[in-house]
Parts: sequence; structure tokens; C-alpha cells
Amino acid sequence: MSPHPGAFTELIASDGSSYYLKVFRGQQEIQRHSIKTGTIACDGKTYLKVAVRNGFIHLLEVQPAGRKTMNSLDFLKGYGMHFI
Repeated sequence: MSPHPGAFTELIASDGSSYYLKVFRGQQEIQRHSIKTGTIACDGKTYLKVAVRNGFIHLLEVQPAGRKTMNSLDFLKGYGMHFI
């Protein structure tokens, strides 16, 4: 049980692997872009964000299925993900 609500999502990496995540904290970034809404933007080391209509939502604290809650940087280090 979680003391506060979170969002659920499935991330699909460029190699086709998928990860189910619960998102506990995020931060909005307002920015113009031409990336399709819902696309994951990630450099594999320093940021994990999702394209939305008027910018991005940075995923700051996540919980992979069956794992503990962690910040997104630790998640990226442990899972070595690469997206767009």
C-alpha cells in the first residue's frame, strides 16, 4: 500500500523490452516540440521524460514492478534504458 496516489505506465524501450512503472513524482516542463505525445525522451543517464501537448513531464520518482521506489536517475543506472 502506498501512502499517496501515483500514476501507472508501461515504458517500451527501443530494443522492444517493456517495463511497468508506478510514478510517484513528476515535474512539468513547458516547451515547444514536435515529438509525438506519449513518446519517452531519455538519454539513458540524466533524464527520463514523457512528451505531452505543451512540453514534457519529467519522471522524478518511480517504482518498477516488484521493486522499491527510486529516483529516476537510479532507475536509469540500473536498467540502462534508451529511448528516442
